[in-house]
Amino acid sequence: MNLCTAGLLLGSLIVAGASQLQTLKSSLSDDARRWCGSDKELDAWLSHTGGDLERSRDLIEDKAIFRKKLGKVTMRDCARAFSTDGYTVCLEGLRDKDGLPLVFSKGLPRGNKQQIMRQTVYLQERILADSPRRRLRAVTIIDCTASSFRMVDRALIEGGVDVIAKYYPWSNNGITIFVGAPPPIRAMFRLARPAFPKE
Repeated sequence: MNLCTAGLLLGSLIVAGASQLQTLKSSLSDDARRWCGSDKELDAWLSHTGGDLERSRDLIEDKAIFRKKLGKVTMRDCARAFSTDGYTVCLEGLRDKDGLPLVFSKGLPRGNKQQIMRQTVYLQERILADSPRRRLRAVTIIDCTASSFRMVDRALIEGGVDVIAKYYPWSNNGITIFVGAPPPIRAMFRLARPAFPKE
C-alpha cells in the first residue's frame, strides 16, 4: 500500500467515524444529549459497543434517565462525605507517562449508597472531562494506609462499583495502584491475578 492509498483509507475511516457519531447524536433524546451528549462520551459508548448504534443509544438513554434522576453532582458531594482522613480527587491536568489522568484516593469513599453514588458520578464526570478522547480511563492510586481504607461493603459495591460498571464501563479498563496494602489484601490480589487482564 502506498502513502496516498493509506492516507485515503485513514481519511475514509475518520469520516465514517464522524458520520457514525453524528448519526448517534441525532438519534438521542434531548435529555440524553443534555446529560451524556459530549462527543467524547458518545465516542466511548460506540467503542464500548463495538460500533453498535442501537445498543449505544439504548445504553446512553438508560444513563440519561439515571443522571437526570440523580441531578447535578458537585465537589460538595465529595467534601460532605469525607473527613480529613479520606478523600478522592481527579488530579486534573496531571497525567501518567501514557497521558492518562491521575486519580488519588486517600482511603475509600464513605457514606450510604446514595452518597457514594453521587461521589462516584462526580469523580467519573471529572475523569471523562480530563481524559484524552478514545482513552477514557485513569490511573487511580489508592492509599491503603488511610484510616478510611476498609473492606468493600454493600454501599460501596452498589453506589460505586455497580455504577461504574453500568454507566462508565470504559473506566474498568483503567489502572489501579494500591499503596501500603495490608498483607490480606496483597494475598487476595496474588490469588486473583491470573483472572486479571494482562494489560
